[in-house]
Amino acid sequence: MSTSARDSLNAFIEDVGAPEGIKTDSAAEFTGRNSEFAKLCRKRSIRQTFQEAGRSNQIPRVDVQIRELWKRWQHLMITKKVPRRMWCYGLKYLAELSQFIPQRADKRTGYEVVTGRTPDISEYCDFAFWDLVWYHTCTAANMGKDSRALGRWSGVLHRVGSDMCYWIMPVSGQMISETTVQHVTRFDLENAEIAAAVDEFNSALTTRLDDTNFWISNDHGVYIDDFDVQPDAAYGDEADTPTTDEYGGVEYEEVNDADIDSYDKFLGAKIRLSNDSNNGANMATVVARATDYAGRPIGKAHSNPLLDGRLYEVELDDGTTDRYFANQIAENIWAQVDTEGRQVLVMQEICDHRKNERAIPIADGYTIKRNGEKVPKITTDGWELLVEFKDGTTEWVKLKDVKDSNPIELAEYAIANQLQEEPAFKWWAEKALRRRDRAVFKAKSKYYRTTHKYGVRIPKTIEEALRIDEENGNHLWGMQSEKRCQRYGHLEAMYTIFHYLARNRKWRNVYDPRLPNYRESAFNTEADWSEFYPDAKEEDPPSMPEPLGEGVEITCFVDADHAGNKVTRRSHSGILIFVQNALITSWSKRQNTVESSTFGSELVCMRQARDLLVALRIKLKMFGVRILKPANVWTDNNGVMKNTSIPTSMLGKKHNSINYHVVREAVAAGVMRVAKEDTRTNPADALTKILRFDRKQKLLWPLGHLLISRAHQRTDGSGGAAE
Repeated sequence: MSTSARDSLNAFIEDVGAPEGIKTDSAAEFTGRNSEFAKLCRKRSIRQTFQEAGRSNQIPRVDVQIRELWKRWQHLMITKKVPRRMWCYGLKYLAELSQFIPQRADKRTGYEVVTGRTPDISEYCDFAFWDLVWYHTCTAANMGKDSRALGRWSGVLHRVGSDMCYWIMPVSGQMISETTVQHVTRFDLENAEIAAAVDEFNSALTTRLDDTNFWISNDHGVYIDDFDVQPDAAYGDEADTPTTDEYGGVEYEEVNDADIDSYDKFLGAKIRLSNDSNNGANMATVVARATDYAGRPIGKAHSNPLLDGRLYEVELDDGTTDRYFANQIAENIWAQVDTEGRQVLVMQEICDHRKNERAIPIADGYTIKRNGEKVPKITTDGWELLVEFKDGTTEWVKLKDVKDSNPIELAEYAIANQLQEEPAFKWWAEKALRRRDRAVFKAKSKYYRTTHKYGVRIPKTIEEALRIDEENGNHLWGMQSEKRCQRYGHLEAMYTIFHYLARNRKWRNVYDPRLPNYRESAFNTEADWSEFYPDAKEEDPPSMPEPLGEGVEITCFVDADHAGNKVTRRSHSGILIFVQNALITSWSKRQNTVESSTFGSELVCMRQARDLLVALRIKLKMFGVRILKPANVWTDNNGVMKNTSIPTSMLGKKHNSINYHVVREAVAAGVMRVAKEDTRTNPADALTKILRFDRKQKLLWPLGHLLISRAHQRTDGSGGAAE
């Protein structure tokens, strides 16, 4: 063991370098003065510190990582049926993946923090551990079927061969290294000959790696790990090894399966499987947790049923057993039983009724008020109903219970059997049917509103659009051919925008008090661009229909977070686009270039907003929607505003010239116009930065875009929202 620890440290020194210090627990291979690990630390001038005996919390990160690594290996071994003897390769593979996963608050990987280099994960992208692969054994350039053999991918090699060299486990059970490796594809497995070869390979490899093949052959049948190996004199006599108490009093707690199952709410639950499964034995009972080869329960519990990985033994009505995961059981329970696991019976029909001496007669079924008005008594006492359930069983059930579960069916039964004058039905049956009729009427009118907008029937398909044209005797919808609609997605986009605009019954001006700082005077309406862009003009799409109805206005808010990515220093763009006061586009994406100044990142964001606005204006024009004026674009960068709204302004940074001229030409063509909006009131600011909840609430709540209650937020120490 001491040699293994020394080798691990030596490999780390060769790859990264010698650390200044290292902290370990009090194991003998670390604390022994003559241990190989301690000798290497002294040779490399590495300062050693140790965990205090009994203080396991002094190096908690190591313990947590070892625990999580072991859990991942257990999950991988069970899900992919990996032999236990592959633990050394499996744990190494999982440990290498862990160093490439960001686990710090600054989102940097452990590999980058230690080495200062960006991790290269290309060798890990093509294959996963224990994948079935082809490897080619010939050294010549021969990639034929005769040169390939089946194997299991077992990890990446860093010190053998060239790049992309992997560990492969062949049928012999002796690990080899290969560079030329390919997946066994689904199409390969559809070949009967290859499928038979794969089955033979899996069977032979499982037999070869079985633990029973590595037992010592003797009369006692003793396992090799049961022998006491004498310490090697070269590594000391272990006289310095701490006792159990000195080491920290490590105790191993035995797992009791009964304790695990005693608090399991799924155990004993009744579930109903699909009617066509298990030969009709669709009722089942959860009897126990499923266990692995070592008797440990499979899977880990989670408060979210979708992430609950526990596996259960389920006994069917015909006596057979099967295994189901917790999320499958939960789905059946919530659909068919109550929260305590009791079976819920679904009523088929009401067959009969009866009453006893507790039932109130019709003559006594009224209460007389002081003004002489007769009011029906509220009672269900003394009545029972014979109910047939979906599973074919029948049962006499109290009227109160049937009324609670199936009031409409019970009211219809009472009317059909002329029981509506009985006191148990008089006070509620006719009211229930009237409520049902009103609900049906409202449902019909609600369906009408989903198919019409502003009194205009909206088609959902090309065929329906042509049919409407034929009925109306015009060609407004048919002007957009099927080919053009497929190219631009006009009908689909139109249906989406009409649903957004449906928030407002009138197409009124977008700038109501909910949107900040709208001022017509903020725009440079007197600018003359003819000297700089004499031919600038907004192009209308071909075959554009004649605009009808009232016009709409478009508003856009833009903002950029300069160098917000701490690793690549790329900026982030945020864009909000409104048609009237309906939010149409919420756009938040990383920029593809690194800008040296805030002006550059804001100008890139402005160019992105220009592209979105041009596309939106083309769509609206093809719908026949009248656009009143150029889109009003608001930015919080004064330099960008001046460069894009004042014709005589000059660009000081030539590398931004493309974005500069694209935006200015759009302004000159009347596609958009730009004005200044303060950062404190610019709602696009919430799309680019991490803000406090009250700040984000102030920006987005008036727009109906952040429907989150403060009571449902968990805040950290700084007051920021932690979702």
